[in-house]
Amino acid sequence: MKRNVVKVFAAALALVVALGAAPLSLAANAQVQTTAQAAPTFGTLSVTGNGTIRVEPDIATIQVGVRVIRPTVSEAMQETTSSINDVVEALTELGIDTLDIQSVGFNMWPQWDWNAMHFYRDVTEPILIGYEITHTLSVIVRDIDQVGAVFEAATAAGANQNHSLSFSVDNTDELVRQAMVLAVKDAQDRAALMAELFGVELGAPVSIHENWSGVETFWGHQPIVGRMAMEMDAAGSMTVQTGQIMIRASISVTFGFDR
Repeated sequence: MKRNVVKVFAAALALVVALGAAPLSLAANAQVQTTAQAAPTFGTLSVTGNGTIRVEPDIATIQVGVRVIRPTVSEAMQETTSSINDVVEALTELGIDTLDIQSVGFNMWPQWDWNAMHFYRDVTEPILIGYEITHTLSVIVRDIDQVGAVFEAATAAGANQNHSLSFSVDNTDELVRQAMVLAVKDAQDRAALMAELFGVELGAPVSIHENWSGVETFWGHQPIVGRMAMEMDAAGSMTVQTGQIMIRASISVTFGFDR
């Protein structure tokens, strides 16, 4: 009887020990698995891809204006308004849509004679001699061959301020898409080359960021009067050199790789 009690007690003690050890074992296994999952099994490499498309421009944007100085505000305003209306009429007669003509600048300044104080001893302040008004138009020319004719017509109609000339592309969506395709291909090629050189296996992208995409526009700020003098052809007509427009795209991509 005593031996049976001892056996039962030993069996119970073994069961308690086994049950107490099981949670510890499970916890230990869970800790090992968590540690294994947290440890990185791959690295990353980052590259920048660029794509460029070059095309001939199909539209031009010019800025022309009128500058008037008259003794009174009303006189300056009337002459400026009249001249600008003449310029707009001349442009529309060439076929320029009124929606492509926009006022982008209007300024008025008083004109002072500061020299009067030096010539007349009783004059202690500058003398107001008039007012200057400038009115600037931005004009989109959708026929590149008309650029010279637009400048000539505007000048003949009264424009005496020619500020800038730029070229661009009317519809850039498809061109930007093509540049983006080249940028993606460039990024993939760079990443593949780096992976090969470092002896690792390239994985899928883990981060993709578009840096920039669009048209790079050249703006000419040289006075048009000087440009016209240099670019008159034998017939006396103004000619322009359009060059090319660059559409660029740039992306940054981070790839994973296996060690």
